[in-house]
Amino acid sequence: TNCRTMNDVDGPEVAKIVYGRLFEGDSEYLDPDVIPYALDEAVQMLREAGLPACRWAPFIHLGI
Repeated sequence: TNCRTMNDVDGPEVAKIVYGRLFEGDSEYLDPDVIPYALDEAVQMLREAGLPACRWAPFIHLGI
């Protein structure tokens, strides 16, 4: 396993989950409180797939 960089397939999968959760629902306003939970869901998906930490650990949330 090459752990020097993020795997090219991981970023789009994480983004699909995060943005999917952010834009679900009928509200015309985005709720930023959804983001850390959506990112956690995406990272858990990678972990449950048995991927090594170098594939899921780069995805972190910074901010409020």
